[in-house]
Amino acid sequence: MTTDPTNRRAVEKLTPGDHISDALGIHRVEHTFGYRNGDGRDSVAVTLQPLGRGPLGPGEPWVARHVEGYELRLADEGEIAEFRDVQMRRQLREDLVALIDLFDRAAPQLSVYGRDISFKVADGEVDRLADHFGVVTAQFGTTENRVVTWTAPGDEDVAPRLAVRFWGMPAEPPTAARDYPDYGRVHDVDQAHAEAILADQLADARALAATEPLTVDAAIAAAEALEPKDTGRTAECGCHIFQDPLKDDPEVIHDTACHDWWFTFGSGQKYDGRYVVIAGTYESARAEMLRVFGNRWCDQYPTVERAGVYDFDLIELPKAMWPEPAADAQAGE
Repeated sequence: MTTDPTNRRAVEKLTPGDHISDALGIHRVEHTFGYRNGDGRDSVAVTLQPLGRGPLGPGEPWVARHVEGYELRLADEGEIAEFRDVQMRRQLREDLVALIDLFDRAAPQLSVYGRDISFKVADGEVDRLADHFGVVTAQFGTTENRVVTWTAPGDEDVAPRLAVRFWGMPAEPPTAARDYPDYGRVHDVDQAHAEAILADQLADARALAATEPLTVDAAIAAAEALEPKDTGRTAECGCHIFQDPLKDDPEVIHDTACHDWWFTFGSGQKYDGRYVVIAGTYESARAEMLRVFGNRWCDQYPTVERAGVYDFDLIELPKAMWPEPAADAQAGE
């Protein structure tokens, strides 16, 4: 605490809403009542609401009694905010201990993926944490919020490590023209091009269905056969998802602006369930991804939403865990 010892006020001059600081913490004045004590001296009873534990327990109001003229130290807004931060972190530690106890007692059976949690932080804090972690912030959702991700250290032989996202407003809100050219951008997809792709797929489906009634096995085979000829996915990718028309949007592919690009991995690949972020143009970011991961990845996206990071609970693969540049790196799709 950094309470100014000279910032004092006589007890009889306290008003509801004032905050006082003492050895027990910081307390909000709720009510004052003047009376005369047993010695006949004018005194004041002050009802105090602790911001932390307090002498009677967490959140329990208590009464302090002092003769008039007795001075109490006041806490300013900065000290109150500092104290609240300390209390919130203390409470979080208690919650995490309780969570560990819950895991020991309930023994929940976990999925391999989806081991991530998030915390909203104060404005500007995401930038400080990015500096602390030695990483850059990424776009979070469709707002001006940014996010940094911390991943617990250790190998991932059993499952991906716990990932913690810290998100909030940056110190300086981004502008589309300056910091993040892709921020808030709605990409225009050529409607005719998208309809042509779907019409071609529908025609193929009808042709397959016309040959013979589809059994379950035949339906599965037909769905696999309908995967577009030019999906941008490599032979090692186990994805069976129809082509995203946005992938052929010339505005995206030939985008020369530098910003973040999101790369995902396919089903069955080593980093399935993870994603990486590389800054650059479409071509330069793609070249770096090919240099490091070779053909062992799935797709490139211009926004975090298009990558499905939040829809599918994907976890970022931190750069420290990237493999050595792949020997089978190749150019093109």
